[in-house]
Amino acid sequence: HEIEEYFIKNINMIKPKNAIVYIDNIFTEKQKKMLAKAVPDGIEIITGNWRDRNTCVLTIIKDAVERGDDALLVDSDNEIWPGLQDLDGELVDKYGFYTILDEEEFRSESEWCRFSRRSVRLGAVMFGEREVEVYGYKIAGRGKMIYYIGPKQGVRLSPWLLKRVDVDFLDKLMKALGGVEPHVRNYVSDETTLGMLLYYSGVRTTPFIVWSNHRHHGSAPHKEWPLQKLLVATAHARLGRELIKIRRDYRAIWYFLRYKLTQIYNYTLCIINKIKIRVNALSLGSVYVAENEDLNTSIVRRTCTEIKSLGHRSWRFRRL
Repeated sequence: HEIEEYFIKNINMIKPKNAIVYIDNIFTEKQKKMLAKAVPDGIEIITGNWRDRNTCVLTIIKDAVERGDDALLVDSDNEIWPGLQDLDGELVDKYGFYTILDEEEFRSESEWCRFSRRSVRLGAVMFGEREVEVYGYKIAGRGKMIYYIGPKQGVRLSPWLLKRVDVDFLDKLMKALGGVEPHVRNYVSDETTLGMLLYYSGVRTTPFIVWSNHRHHGSAPHKEWPLQKLLVATAHARLGRELIKIRRDYRAIWYFLRYKLTQIYNYTLCIINKIKIRVNALSLGSVYVAENEDLNTSIVRRTCTEIKSLGHRSWRFRRL
C-alpha cells in the first residue's frame, strides 16, 4: 500500500528518469507475478529475500555504486515535500550529499533532542524567499549510537558520495551481517549500518534538512520491554563481534564492549523479573498472569497452575 500511497506521489513530484522499488521477502515466481500486477508500469521492481532492512539498504547502495547512479533513496512511508528539486543542486554543490529529516521528528521535542545533541548548523539554502536551515549530524558517537548516520527519511546518493563509498568494506559489512541470525539482526537499525559504512568511507558528518512527512504505519511497538532491550543489545553485540574481524580499531572494539555489557545487564534484569514472577505466583496461591508483556511472549514466559491433590496444594511450572 505504501507504493500506491506515497511512492507514486514522490515520483510524480520529483519526476526522476527512472524509479526503482526494492521489496524484501519476495522469493517465489508467484509472489513476483502478483507484485507486478500491483505496481504501476514504468517502475522497476527489484526483489530479494534479505530478511532485514540493513542488508536490503546496503544492497541498494551497492547497486547504486555499480550502476553509477545519481539518485535519491527514500523510505517507503515518507512523503517528500514539493520543491526539493529546486534545492537539490545547491545542496549537492555545497555539501556533497544530504539526507532528509521528517517534520514530525523535528517538531517532537524528544526526537529532535536526540538529533540536536550531535548536530550543528552548517548553513542555509534559499527556497524562493524562504531560508531552509541545513544541519550537520556527527556520525561517530560515544555512549549511545556509536555509529549512526542521523536522519535518513531520504538519502541523496550523489556521485560525490558514491565515489567515496568503500566497496570492499561494504562487501565485508554485508558478510558480517550474514554472521548474525536474521531474526536477531532485525534489532539493529539501518541507520547504524549506514553510519558504519559512511564512517569507514571517510565521511564524518551527515548534512540534512527538514523536508518530508513521515506516515507512520503504527505496527512497531513504542514501549521497550526488558526482553526487547536484551534482544537489541544482543544484536549489536553480535554485529560488533563480526565488525572487529573487519576493523580492529578502538571504535569497533568499544562498540562491541558497550553492547556486550548492556546485553549482560539486560539479561540479568530478565532473570530477576522471572524470579519475581515465580515468587509472586507462589505467594498468591492461585494462577498468576505476568503483567509484563515481554515475559508473556518468548522463552522467559512461564505459567503457574494451581493443582489440588490429596488435600494440599502443589505447583507445576510449565514451559510454553
